[in-house]
Amino acid sequence: MAKTLTDKKGDFELTFTPDKEKSFDFFCHGIGIDTMLIGSIRTFESDTPELTFYLPALRKKNALGQVICPKCKKADKVYGIVYSDGIPDHFDHEVKSSSSNSKVIDGHLYKGCIVGPPKYYCDRDKVEF
Repeated sequence: MAKTLTDKKGDFELTFTPDKEKSFDFFCHGIGIDTMLIGSIRTFESDTPELTFYLPALRKKNALGQVICPKCKKADKVYGIVYSDGIPDHFDHEVKSSSSNSKVIDGHLYKGCIVGPPKYYCDRDKVEF
């Protein structure tokens, strides 16, 4: 685990020692921003890599036009986030979800009325991006 702050230009330094991690995930949070994934890196090309993160993270799509999760690199459990006045507590039709404790209802993640930068949610990794 590590934590760092950026300077006025948005630059930062972060030192960590890789062990047996499969990936290094970078998150951002702040006033009006829920914790969201802004990058996931599996390998580094050097000891002092130059990294650029975007808020929100740049989104890639597969050949079918589906958004790919930046962490697991899959699209089958990625859902759009719907911001609304209230979060639905039930639907009159079948709920399509990957698990009984999932936050996904009918193919979407419903959030409160404050619109945030994350537009997608991966139900496999439980991350917003």
